[in-house]
Amino acid sequence: LWLITGVGQASVGSVTEVKVVGGRAHIQATTTSVSEVLDRLSKTTGMKIVYDGAPPSDRLTATIAAGSETEALSRLLEGLGLT
Repeated sequence: LWLITGVGQASVGSVTEVKVVGGRAHIQATTTSVSEVLDRLSKTTGMKIVYDGAPPSDRLTATIAAGSETEALSRLLEGLGLT
């Protein structure tokens, strides 16, 4: 289950939660910059995130429940033009 909306909208009050429970990754972000979500994912999972250029600053709202950290990352980046 995942939903990504509102890319590029101004922040009204961002909320970001990333957790891994029982091997499943969960991301909840509300009007949060893509780079903040990626940084939180990196800190929570130990995944190394590398930016080729400036970190992405677009804001998004996303709810992702995935089978793994890698799947959560793929779903987060889907449709954003990022790899």
